[in-house]
Amino acid sequence: MFCGLRDRASSCSRVFFERVLPNVVIAPRYLWIFTLGGVFACALVAIFHHPGVRLPDQEDFQLFRRDHYFERYDRQFRSAFGFERAEKRDVSMRMPLRFVWGLRPEDDGDRLDPSDRGRLHLDPGFDMATKDAQRWLLKFCEDVRKQVCIDLVGLFILVHLYVQLYSSILLLLYDDSIPDQLHI
Repeated sequence: MFCGLRDRASSCSRVFFERVLPNVVIAPRYLWIFTLGGVFACALVAIFHHPGVRLPDQEDFQLFRRDHYFERYDRQFRSAFGFERAEKRDVSMRMPLRFVWGLRPEDDGDRLDPSDRGRLHLDPGFDMATKDAQRWLLKFCEDVRKQVCIDLVGLFILVHLYVQLYSSILLLLYDDSIPDQLHI
């Protein structure tokens, strides 16, 4: 029973691939050539004649519809981002760095409520009044200043490296007779 079914399927597939398919594809070859040639000619007209091939008339090249998110970013939202504005002015963006000591890294705010920021947890083991802490902090500020990637301009030196400013003011005030309780 299965042998007869297999032989019948084999003979049907042989007839299809040897007689029917070649007669459908090869015999009307001129029909295929004229049909596909017409499609090609219509595509050429659609590309070159209807919109025409020309240089873009805008500074930004548009690839998608005007309401597509990529195009909306280019046309509407680009000016809202600082790095895009800096690129137009040819100014490098500076990212402010803030180092904070004396806090414990705990988050007790409600994660589902964005306005609930939680409470600030102070680190009881942090004491900036010790000699070692002040020396370490001063050394840290000096190391930050020496980094190639840090660009300290104008008032940023005064504001952000206040430890160095504080120590230099104390050195000026007390000359060489710094009291022991200042630890600098």
